[in-house]
Amino acid sequence: MQRNSKEITIEIPFANKIALYATIPLLGLYILPFILIFGWSSFNTDLLFFAKTGIVLIIAGIPLHEGLHALGWAIFTPKPWKNISFGIQWKFLAPYTHCKLSLKPYQYIIGGILPLLIMGIAPLLAGYFNESSYFVLTGFIFTWVAFGDILSVYTLVKEKNLKSVKDHPEKLGFIVEYKEEKH
Repeated sequence: MQRNSKEITIEIPFANKIALYATIPLLGLYILPFILIFGWSSFNTDLLFFAKTGIVLIIAGIPLHEGLHALGWAIFTPKPWKNISFGIQWKFLAPYTHCKLSLKPYQYIIGGILPLLIMGIAPLLAGYFNESSYFVLTGFIFTWVAFGDILSVYTLVKEKNLKSVKDHPEKLGFIVEYKEEKH
């Protein structure tokens, strides 16, 4: 590691614990307003259908989630499909996408939050605009799935004076390089 760089990682069990703690507040934030605006019957209509299709949705959504990370980072890298890899940390059943190249902080953040925006926030908004609790529940699930990404990006934006960010090759996190201080 270079003198002006730092490794910043997050333990996966810690990220999982944060996601677990966030479940109830996130449910309240996403679903309670829907029920208050449209009523329980509007929510209840899609609940059984979601219960039947939710597992399939999640299983199909995991590769899409990882693909969106890849797409977000690929637009900023030369020969992107050579510099992006996919895998699973089997110990935690945690799929991941890894970009081998250093990126500017905003580029890393875009790739980091793209699944949240497309699969979490967009369905949530669509659910409210279309009075569809199915979409609201989909938004909830994929926001919850993105909690490791949210935690990672939050950790990154707290760092100041960054020159570049490189995805950590083995852990949830990254290696940051700081701008040279001017004397």
